[in-house]
Amino acid sequence: MIKASKVEYPATLTYAASNAQDYPRVFHTAEDIRKRRQECPTSPRLTSFLQGRQWHVTAVIDMDDEQLRALVPPVGQPVVYGLGMSLDPHNTVLRWAGYKTPRCVLGKDDVVYPNENHPDDGSGWSGPDGQKCYFRARAAGFAYQWLESQLAALADCYALTGEQRYAHVAAVLLDAIAPSYAADVRGPLDYPIAKGDENCGGRLNRPYFQVARALMFYVWCFEAIMPSGELGKPSLTAPGNTMFDNVAKNLLFNGGIYCLGFALGGTQLHNGHADYVRGNASVGIVLGIPDMVEPLLDRAQGLQAMLDVNIDRDGFYSESSHSYSQHTFNMYMDLADMLDAAARQGIPGAEPLYDDPAFFNPLFRYFDRAEVGGRIPASGDCGHDTLVTSPTNLRAPVTGTSTKNAALDQQLKSAWYLWSRVRKPENKQRCAEFLRAAYGDNFDVPVLSSLLYRISQSDVEALAATPPAPADYFAGKSVLYGGKGYAILRGGTPAASHGLQLLFGALRAHGQAECLSWLFYNLGAEWSYDPGYFNTHYRFGWTSVSVAHQQVTFNAKSAVPSGSGEILAWQPDGSTQYVLAKHPYSYVREGAIRNERLLGQADAPDGSLDYWIDISLAQGGEFRDDSFHSVMAKVETQLELTPMNQFALGGDRFKGQYFLPDYRLSGETDKAFYWAPEGHGYNLLVKPAKAIVSDYSTHRFRFTNAIFAGQASLRQAITVDFPGEPNREYYRAESMPVRGANSVSYIIRRDHGADVSVFAKVIHFADEDAAGSRVLAVKTVPVQPGGQGVRAYVVELSDGRKDCWFIGDGAAHAFQGLQSSAQVAVWRYRADGSLYEHHSSGTAVTGRVSSICEKNGKIQLTVQWDDGAAVDTQSAKVLISYGAGRPGSWSIDSIQGDVITLNAAKTHLGRVEFTPIGENTYTLRPDSSFFYGRGGRWDNANFQGRHIVDEAGNVVAKGVDFCDRTNGLFTVALSEQIPKGFYTITELAKGDTFKVLINR
Repeated sequence: MIKASKVEYPATLTYAASNAQDYPRVFHTAEDIRKRRQECPTSPRLTSFLQGRQWHVTAVIDMDDEQLRALVPPVGQPVVYGLGMSLDPHNTVLRWAGYKTPRCVLGKDDVVYPNENHPDDGSGWSGPDGQKCYFRARAAGFAYQWLESQLAALADCYALTGEQRYAHVAAVLLDAIAPSYAADVRGPLDYPIAKGDENCGGRLNRPYFQVARALMFYVWCFEAIMPSGELGKPSLTAPGNTMFDNVAKNLLFNGGIYCLGFALGGTQLHNGHADYVRGNASVGIVLGIPDMVEPLLDRAQGLQAMLDVNIDRDGFYSESSHSYSQHTFNMYMDLADMLDAAARQGIPGAEPLYDDPAFFNPLFRYFDRAEVGGRIPASGDCGHDTLVTSPTNLRAPVTGTSTKNAALDQQLKSAWYLWSRVRKPENKQRCAEFLRAAYGDNFDVPVLSSLLYRISQSDVEALAATPPAPADYFAGKSVLYGGKGYAILRGGTPAASHGLQLLFGALRAHGQAECLSWLFYNLGAEWSYDPGYFNTHYRFGWTSVSVAHQQVTFNAKSAVPSGSGEILAWQPDGSTQYVLAKHPYSYVREGAIRNERLLGQADAPDGSLDYWIDISLAQGGEFRDDSFHSVMAKVETQLELTPMNQFALGGDRFKGQYFLPDYRLSGETDKAFYWAPEGHGYNLLVKPAKAIVSDYSTHRFRFTNAIFAGQASLRQAITVDFPGEPNREYYRAESMPVRGANSVSYIIRRDHGADVSVFAKVIHFADEDAAGSRVLAVKTVPVQPGGQGVRAYVVELSDGRKDCWFIGDGAAHAFQGLQSSAQVAVWRYRADGSLYEHHSSGTAVTGRVSSICEKNGKIQLTVQWDDGAAVDTQSAKVLISYGAGRPGSWSIDSIQGDVITLNAAKTHLGRVEFTPIGENTYTLRPDSSFFYGRGGRWDNANFQGRHIVDEAGNVVAKGVDFCDRTNGLFTVALSEQIPKGFYTITELAKGDTFKVLINR
């Protein structure tokens, strides 16, 4: 592949030589624009969109050229992005003073900076105490961000009206920005860069891969106004050139080559790589430079490769965060459009991917696949969830063009996008059925240029002829995703659903230090309060650490990436559902021997939530903690806890310190962006109090006062019953408040010693002003003969019903008049004492895989059962595979004799080129994203034991170890020597053994 340094700006590339009427050519076609411009006066949706865009550019449309150029910061002005360097002398977050004074910012009490007492020549102001404030640089960051949005809106206004004034203003602004763009090589001062990247940290307000994000605005504006002729006029900032020459070379080509360099050097095809590729590809297409489009088409770096090594068997993107996944899918949609554009231009190797299952399936109904209780889990690096969805089966706006639920809006956008682009009738029909189910008869195309220019009014009218969708189209069932490691229990009614998500999978990029953590949802809101994302010290010292989540920790440390856990029991049916999983691996270095979590969900006869039960079994380390919190600030209990004489649960390291508005810790502002305050979060759990409980009695805690308006509007109280264990320590503490998130109450339970810890709790809801709760009492009942980790609990409900939960070890035990040798069991009794529901798990049947094929989008196994076992298809829900490293957990769709159909689209983790560089040693290109842990570090547990499969489907080697990097490429060791070539890395292959978990 050509090197970025070898790509030169074409000498023949001029405005005169370009066919201006052939534009736009990247995001839309000239024909698209012609049709929508013609349709606009009679189309309410286009008219409304245009009016919004015209309002958006009100500030600039009547400015003269000199005023327009004055909006652009001067050439050489450093820029601050907003991650840091964004406070005034009083530690207040700076705000932009606006377009009328674009080089100024506002601080506390609306004081304008810089001023006479705080001068700034562009490099910042230094105070007498050493404090540094970057007024001009921060103003420049605001200005460039604002200008990006102005340019996009001006492009839309010209596209839909053809009025020259919009094109003129846009051309003058682009012409003014180009010299500053070409002169800036550092990017924003406050964005952390790698050592040696001082001359390639970004452009203007955009660091690294975000350079491509800004190019999306610049490219669209450039191509949209090309037919106007404005860019053919003389440049006023680059004398002797046309505006086309200046913008095309100093802005677009400059940014495109920057992105191309990083794209060509990319071996891990994460979201940043996707950004770079769309940056260089968009410029290559708009300027007609095919060499710049090569990475988009490349077998090891292009969009097809990204889909291959980043999309798991369940159709989810590999990174841990849903928000990053959806952001990446947005980029994939852009890249698919660019492939289509490249194909229209006749670039060899460019073929549209819209109908490819690897592209279509992950995009289609993402929210429906991932949702819990009407929300999408905010796990990993994702902002905390503060909103409410009601009813929980809402799928399209009731009024307006937004559901006020970003993940729902994204699902609608993706469906419209696919519907407007796919060629296969069956895919078109699937999209139409979804849109009809979501909107009924009131279709409302989202107000996005990517959709409005592609969808006509007649298209929408034709869609209305689609037959109505089934009434239960959006009925959500409990689901297990073994690729990502999510177990989702769903309950309630369609309009008032609830549920939980257990994370038992690997910690990958943009994940946090979670291991068997869980989230819970009721009444259309999240109550478990994943602490979110944020940035700087708060992110790395608090929101990313284990104790901040709903999970068990060992030795007060955070979990480290170590592959995936394993499902031990999965019961998704009836009014009591449960999941049991294990994952001790992330705490092996702390001496963990056992780490398991059972989560159960019990529904009332009317479908509402009775309660959740959470039982963790932990063994090893010096001590073990179970961390619980919610979105509530206040906690009440009869248990007397004594205040501790220390600042935080971890000690006094940060005594008297607090988080500043930029999320840095006071007194530590000299520390780097990625600095993590020591203590794994325990030094940030403040106001600690302690009690020691010596028996099995249950202690009740009541949590109220939600810190976010959404949850607070529901006026709920959360009551948690904690069954006791001898000599258990209870700690109450508070999270340290920050801007945007007040303190919430934490309850930490701690055990010492070598025995198995059993951390049980029952969580239930009531109206805030209600005197009681649905659960009257939770009791630990004796078990005979019993043993470590063997427990039985009775949950007494306010209407007289009773439930009995049992967690065992496979041996026979007696309790409460019952007997069981199950691993997990539950009995439900009516008020009159009669049994009305029973489930148990703990047995399995085994076998070996004879062959594997894909049929109708699902993996089909032909197997040989051990001992001629016959399996009841209704009782078999999960298959655990062995032979490819860590055991794999697979959801079963059906079993018919010796054929098992899995709810999985593939078995492989990527098609990768192996190049031998020594005995059994190879470099990889590209890397599979599934081999990485959080923080971008290689996680050996995700590679060791994986099958290496050749073109004929034969296993030719197994993964052994990650070694090092060689010339920038990851180096691995395999069990066998294999020739250079592309091989598929799989997690299931012919000859693997398995077991099928059986429920009774």
